Amino acid sequence: MIEVIHPGLLSSIQESGRKGLTTWAIPQSGVLDREAFTAANALLGNPPNTPVVEVNLLGPKLLFHEATHLVLTGADLNWQLNGAPVDRYRPIPVQSGDTLVGKFAVNGARAYLAIAGGFQATRSLGSAATYPPCNWGGLNDAYLKKGDTLFFANELTSDPVSPSEVVVPDYSAYQEVRCYPGPDWHLLNETSKAAFRNHPFSISQQSNRMGAVLENNTLSLVSSPNLPSAAIFPGIIQLPPSGNPIVLLQDCQTTGGYPRIAYIPEKELMKFTQIMPGRTVKFAFLPENRFF
Repeated sequence: MIEVIHPGLLSSIQESGRKGLTTWAIPQSGVLDREAFTAANALLGNPPNTPVVEVNLLGPKLLFHEATHLVLTGADLNWQLNGAPVDRYRPIPVQSGDTLVGKFAVNGARAYLAIAGGFQATRSLGSAATYPPCNWGGLNDAYLKKGDTLFFANELTSDPVSPSEVVVPDYSAYQEVRCYPGPDWHLLNETSKAAFRNHPFSISQQSNRMGAVLENNTLSLVSSPNLPSAAIFPGIIQLPPSGNPIVLLQDCQTTGGYPRIAYIPEKELMKFTQIMPGRTVKFAFLPENRFF
């Protein structure tokens, strides 16, 4: 088992999420960076959808009470095992009594901790993904907190992928995210269309797993239409009356009435989620002129 000495920032047990349930207004949830999640399990030989711990910006402090192997992927949190630096994207042996500590992110925003055999978690609606607003999944249906105990299977079921087969991403290079015009793109005035395409946005510090607010590049509509509520999902960029767009993320609601001005496909959205709040991002349209 693992004892949570300090939980870090919004750390939670996650996997791929709840698929096909949006008809019942159930958010998808799940990991924000599927590539980092997949690599973490593959490097240990875990089945692809094995639950991991997702960490945001600030790492936890964890005390191990039994020997095992772990893998760290995603953002670089200056991880240390017993005070010594450890590498990401390779299996790390851990002994009983060892302490793992993650610090503030220096490259990327979301990190993943996988354990041999995977973390035990509550399953809600077929998924172990934590969704605190409804008390679903994860450990005690909530983000990790001080004093929590994490249990894991501590067994491997297949051959692990070699670290030499995995590319370690450089998240500091992520400055541009590609997207498509949304179904309500035409509602932007011409000045705002040009501003969206040509000027960077800052990612607000107030962002969370539901959505990321974009600042310092306010957009405006041709008029203020009374739009009916429509389907929304991760990757949609909405424009509320404030003029600050919101990029919807994994825990977003399933319907909304704000104009859907653009859509970020999943691979590009994973890049977006690894850009730290406070940094800037520019958007570029993909060559195909389609919504999704």
